[in-house]
Amino acid sequence: MTTEPMPVPEPTPLTAPYWDAARRGELHLQRCARCDEAIGYPRLNCPSCGGRELGWFRAQGTGRIWSYVVVERTEPAFAAAAPYVVAVIELDEGPRLLSVIRGVEARHDMSLMDRRVRVEFEPRGNQQIPVFTVQEEHA
Repeated sequence: MTTEPMPVPEPTPLTAPYWDAARRGELHLQRCARCDEAIGYPRLNCPSCGGRELGWFRAQGTGRIWSYVVVERTEPAFAAAAPYVVAVIELDEGPRLLSVIRGVEARHDMSLMDRRVRVEFEPRGNQQIPVFTVQEEHA
């Protein structure tokens, strides 16, 4: 069985600042100048107040797993990685992002819920893809 290459994101004018930051190993988000809301995915308008004065800032890159699924069957380009965990990450700044969780066993239980995570970046083509890893718990 041959494996297809994983797709590489193609930045648009709207998403270019996000992907430029990712290539530098930084997670950037937008923030609304009108209501101060942090925004998870690049947009033209603030989803909270409709404001159009959106700027970019460097996020901490930390948060918690809000929800997740284990992917066992997938498109051919991702088949070699299966099974893997895809999670909704609630960032410390507030927005939620969808991302892969690396370095964990793909289990169908609730063991990853609310675990703290930190962003890392994986090279793919000419991009760096943000993925998350579970942080060690300190007693």
